[in-house]
Amino acid sequence: MDEKRQQRHVFIRPVSAILVVSLIPVCTTLAMGGADWEVADALRLSWYGERLAWPMLAACLLLTRWGARGGGLAGDCLLASAIAFLAATLILWTGGGHLRFVSFRNPDVSAWTGLVLFALGSLQGLRSLPHPNRWLRIAALCIGLGLATQVAVMRSDALQIEERIVDSERAGTAGEAVEPFAGPDVLWIVVDTLRADALGLYHDIAGVRARAGSGSKGPAEPARTRFIDGLGRRGIVFERVIATAPWTLPSMMSAFTARWPSTLDPDGRGRVRLTDDLIGLPPDVPTWVGRLREAGYHTAGFQKNPFLGAGSGFERDFDLYRAIGGDRAEGESGAQLVRAALRWADVMARRRSIGGRKRYLLYVHFMEPHIDYRPPEAWLSETARAYRGPIEGTAHSLHQRLESGASIEGQDRAQLRRLYAAEVAYLDAQIERLVEGLRSRGVLDDETLIVLSADHGEQFAEHGGWEHGDLHAENVHVPMILAGADLGPRRVSTTISGIDLGPTILDAVGLPRLRGVEGRSVLGADVDSAARLAPTVVFSEYGERTRVDSGSWVLLVDGEVQGRLFDVVADPGEELDVARRYPERVRAMRDALARHRSRDVGRSFLPGRPLDQRTADALRALGYGN
Repeated sequence: MDEKRQQRHVFIRPVSAILVVSLIPVCTTLAMGGADWEVADALRLSWYGERLAWPMLAACLLLTRWGARGGGLAGDCLLASAIAFLAATLILWTGGGHLRFVSFRNPDVSAWTGLVLFALGSLQGLRSLPHPNRWLRIAALCIGLGLATQVAVMRSDALQIEERIVDSERAGTAGEAVEPFAGPDVLWIVVDTLRADALGLYHDIAGVRARAGSGSKGPAEPARTRFIDGLGRRGIVFERVIATAPWTLPSMMSAFTARWPSTLDPDGRGRVRLTDDLIGLPPDVPTWVGRLREAGYHTAGFQKNPFLGAGSGFERDFDLYRAIGGDRAEGESGAQLVRAALRWADVMARRRSIGGRKRYLLYVHFMEPHIDYRPPEAWLSETARAYRGPIEGTAHSLHQRLESGASIEGQDRAQLRRLYAAEVAYLDAQIERLVEGLRSRGVLDDETLIVLSADHGEQFAEHGGWEHGDLHAENVHVPMILAGADLGPRRVSTTISGIDLGPTILDAVGLPRLRGVEGRSVLGADVDSAARLAPTVVFSEYGERTRVDSGSWVLLVDGEVQGRLFDVVADPGEELDVARRYPERVRAMRDALARHRSRDVGRSFLPGRPLDQRTADALRALGYGN
């Protein structure tokens, strides 16, 4: 080996070893399903995409052999390129999003490019080695150090989770044990952007079936939601739940506090607030999650929605609250959430095996089927696979088409609905994995209260718009299911609101309602007499626009305009405005709206929420701009 090659070799060997030691924990974590490593308060690394694990391990083995030999000038160039691409991959995995010249959406492109370069560079060193055992020793040492690093990091993460659980078993600073509450464990599953007619069990409801047909309205394919449908058959299905707003932030604020958006944000009243004027959950308004925590529950939350991340106020009543993954529009985000929740369950199961009796609330907020509509290939229907048009299913491509004035009709429109339906089918499988994973670990049984709800729905140009920007049924009619905890199978047809969720959960576990809330428990004294629930008017708020819903009639009001009236019994698709035909009905519903708007709501402190670049980029990846 000449002098120049020896000099390069001196550089290549330590670099190769360092890279392998660094990549082995990533590869192993990917093979185990991914994880979020909270290295420090200001540094959280997200590793996902298990398809990359084994190619990366193979590349590491090749790299150790190359490092033992030295790869020549061509190999050095390939190694330098590979380092650059893998650095981009790591940044993208951690949610940086600044290297958009490499990848707009996820790290797959840069990762595969880096792996190919590694493999090509390694081939330069595959000639006969004078000392093959040396390569084996180097490989074994690197892999051993990498695995040790991986075990240490994952163990540290488990200890952090256990510390949060142990802390929640203590009251105040005195260290006195809290007497466990006798109510059931609670699993609260929130699905982002899930319209009611996307689930098979809602197709039995008059009107929903019409909206969910295979024509121009609703999803284009039969629902594939076997597990959720089975959950509904074993529990209480609330057939007509109206979200308080057609987007996440005000809707989830209502879900946590049992108050209308206009109570929490009197000036905005549920209007769009994006990256330049976001608000947080008012700190002086109690939540039903906080009530459970006060009663002795350990509260844990895992979610991926950037509206609900750190600094939003939603985390305040959780003992453990984590935002999972990097780019919130990435593929297979549901699997990431399930793995994170099951890692928590492993620790909870271990605590209970040594005598822990702590009850828990586990909150898991899935992002499927929110745009980007990019389900895993296995969940696409045959029709969706056969499509050859321009529709990709990403927010970026949809917005480009709309801004250019291109029409989205026929098979293009149907393809978007197919992709959405495939995301829902994938979601159903992930919820099953979550529930059965908790059950197999012994932390969930038939007495556990399982709650499934959604923040809002989604539209596919039924009324001209896309995503979720108006107050028609496709955007605000959402599912709500309570199963387990001896509730038994029944269906409730009365129209209720998203503000009723918290009071209903507190009622189901046996805790008194919060004071000052505007929602009500819809279990009632006798859940078998669901028909006795008094009919009420519910509202969905979107700034100056309001939906007034009495069950049979819906009035959509925009500012001071009289409004459009729909007879949703005869016209479930809300297509025929009958306001002129029924002026007295319009007047009565506008009077109800006037009383709602003139009520005394008080004024809570409404904190602003400055966004870091990562959260702002995550919102843009989901299609939210200024």
